[in-house]
Amino acid sequence: KMLPHFHTAKLSREDCHYLFPNTFFVAEKIAKLLVEWGARIGIVTLAEKGAVIATSKDVFTIPAFTDRSIDCTGAGDAFAAGFLFSYHRERDV
Repeated sequence: KMLPHFHTAKLSREDCHYLFPNTFFVAEKIAKLLVEWGARIGIVTLAEKGAVIATSKDVFTIPAFTDRSIDCTGAGDAFAAGFLFSYHRERDV
C-alpha cells in the first residue's frame, strides 16, 4: 500500500531475506516487484556484488567498487545518498 507514495524503494539483500522468508532470492525479480507495487525505481543492494536497479522499462546490474573496504558500516546509506544525489542531478538511472 505504501510503495505508490515512494519514488525510490531500496532494499538490501538482508532486507529481502527478512521480508520474503522461505523464498528463493533473485534480486532482479524483487527490484521489479518493487516497481510493480508502485515505486518508480526499485533497488536491491548486494554488498560486494553491487546492486540491481529496476524501472518500468529496464533492469540494470551495477557492479560494486573493487576497493578493499575497512568497515562497511553505513554502506547502504552512502549508496542511497550517492544514488539519489546523482539521480537528482541527471534525472536518469
